[in-house]
Amino acid sequence: KAMLPFLLAAAASADTRKLTNPCLSAPFAALPFCNASLTIDQRSRDAVGRMSLTEKIDALGTEQGPTPSLGLGKYDWWSEATSGVANGAHGADGFHTHFAYPVTTGMAFNRSLWRVTGEAIGREARALMNAGKAYSTLWTPVVNLARDPRWGRNVEVPGEDPFLTGEYASSFISGLQNKQGGFLQASACCKHFVANELEKTTQLDGEEYDRRHDNAQV
Repeated sequence: KAMLPFLLAAAASADTRKLTNPCLSAPFAALPFCNASLTIDQRSRDAVGRMSLTEKIDALGTEQGPTPSLGLGKYDWWSEATSGVANGAHGADGFHTHFAYPVTTGMAFNRSLWRVTGEAIGREARALMNAGKAYSTLWTPVVNLARDPRWGRNVEVPGEDPFLTGEYASSFISGLQNKQGGFLQASACCKHFVANELEKTTQLDGEEYDRRHDNAQV
């Protein structure tokens, strides 16, 4: 529900390619979900109530198509920002600030550093969103543990210790989202929920596993 005013916050302009604000024009401007004087619960309830079943199902995927009932264009929920807003298909147009990888900042054992890093990434994401160059729901931070040095994505995680990783995630998200008055600067989505330390491996007997076909018991 906190995402509704967040998604509507981008300013509409003729050159906006990724986000527009339907609340700046009729007929949507007069609808309850555009009324900033209402609570977020009230606005969210109104918005969801206007969506068709097809639109609701479509909103469950990563790449959401247009939502005509709310005047919204397509939206890609998948934007990478582990060490800064990514460029390319799952990021923003152009090139942007690249911060130290989490495996490096994790070694600092410095919650303040983690928070301001997240805050800077979130601020840049918001600016790019306002300029129509990006979406601002970010798949970050990576909270897997560095269990095996052979895993090719160890640079994306703060370390091997569960307590350290939890503290890093809490501080980083607090900075990135920078929630003020119920509004988010950007939205963080921790990854990966489970069993994603494995990219691909071949056992001595020739049996192969990868992260899409490994039936791990957790």
